Amino acid sequence: MLTLKEIVVKRLEELNMGPIAAANAGGIERTFIRDIIEGKKRSVRSDKLEGLARALHLDAAALARNEMVRVDGDKWGQLTDERPPPKRAATTTVAARIGELFASLLQSDEDTQIRAIKVLEEIVPRRQRSGVTKTKAHS
Repeated sequence: MLTLKEIVVKRLEELNMGPIAAANAGGIERTFIRDIIEGKKRSVRSDKLEGLARALHLDAAALARNEMVRVDGDKWGQLTDERPPPKRAATTTVAARIGELFASLLQSDEDTQIRAIKVLEEIVPRRQRSGVTKTKAHS
């Protein structure tokens, strides 16, 4: 039988995910999975078990028994009586989404980056941008 830590490490490797990305996907605290990996958490309370299982695409009941039963992400609702995922704090969700978008934007071509800057400059009030160096966009 695998330990919780072994299950988490193995499953993150299989999913090619980091602990923070997985925690965000499961709607649990950013450091929750990292704490398991580092040995700070050796067990999971029942109210956090579903979020961890969701993050790792595992069956929650099996995970409670320290068993690794993989679940296809599309079938998650069927295994949890169609209950929706726990709500994350809006700031966590928004911050994670902004981070994903900026990471993608950095990989985009210069024209796309310039358009994004123009849009952001239009919607973010100037007083919130104080102290930020403005870059001149080439049209």
